[in-house]
Amino acid sequence: MDVAGRIRGMIDGVPDEAAVLLPVRILRTLVEVDAGDESLGDLTVEQVAALMGRRASTVRAWIRDGRLEAYRLNMRDYRVTRLALAAFLEQQRTRNHPAVRSSPRSPARADLGAWRKTRRRRQ
Repeated sequence: MDVAGRIRGMIDGVPDEAAVLLPVRILRTLVEVDAGDESLGDLTVEQVAALMGRRASTVRAWIRDGRLEAYRLNMRDYRVTRLALAAFLEQQRTRNHPAVRSSPRSPARADLGAWRKTRRRRQ
């Protein structure tokens, strides 16, 4: 698959009015993928970690938590498709953008004082 085909694959399913921002390092990896690579340009955990500036253990945690889509190659090593990485980056961008965020990052804290008052009334 050529670079244009890979980019088309990444933008499938994205609405026409949406804007997509990708770091230059990810665009470079799209261009620099070896055409003879059997994995069709899918990334290893270590490659994703290097692109994201994180440790491989962090990327594996994202995969285990279901935040980053991946598959196992030969039931051993994880591989991340470029489309899954682009979706993850878009999710991170929109989740952290104040104009897009509709709900707070953490749920509201419980009011223990009100709970204690209710409990005391029952006794």
